[in-house]
Amino acid sequence: MTGRNFPKVFNLRMDPFESYDTPDSYGHLAQKVSWQMAPMNELIDAHLKTLADYPPVQPNKSFNMAEIVPDFLSKGQQ
Repeated sequence: MTGRNFPKVFNLRMDPFESYDTPDSYGHLAQKVSWQMAPMNELIDAHLKTLADYPPVQPNKSFNMAEIVPDFLSKGQQ
């Protein structure tokens, strides 16, 4: 399976079932929404720069089941 280079953008009022995403219309879809990539990149870039000034306070969580299950069982035995 080939990965995508950009996110899919749907107008849910015009296409509520997201049926426009078919192989024959994907090229047209890319042309239709490609203008949105530059403004989105600017917004994402501005957000990432704020993370340098204001880093996240909490560390990210790990949802590794190999760690969660033993921790859960050990808390149940206490």
